[in-house]
Amino acid sequence: MKTVQQQARNVYAMVPMPVLRYGLGIWIDLSAFNGEKVLKEKQNAISEISVPEGVSVTKISSYDKKFQEKYREGLLKHDENKFTALLYSLLEDATVIRIPKEITVQTPIYIHSKAHAEKIIIIA
Repeated sequence: MKTVQQQARNVYAMVPMPVLRYGLGIWIDLSAFNGEKVLKEKQNAISEISVPEGVSVTKISSYDKKFQEKYREGLLKHDENKFTALLYSLLEDATVIRIPKEITVQTPIYIHSKAHAEKIIIIA
């Protein structure tokens, strides 16, 4: 994840702030957005995740290298735009919620996070 974080920070530094236009005369002024402040104030808050019995919650760093490489190749798109680059530059790790094939989830999965950015992967 550290390599992805650094690549994302480089993309964030190089890519210009987008102009968001939504029609005739409707646009969002992002000139006051301070991404560098977000990077400096990054916090590593721990998420509270409540899952039904049989469902597992782990960090991607605990999986083998093959799974981590598949994740990086298939899911990480940190170079799409300035905001995705900012998101990925804040990530330390990703949370994986795995629901086995034989499990039918009858109750909600609750995720409470105080983190600035978090990546949650659900495998069902």
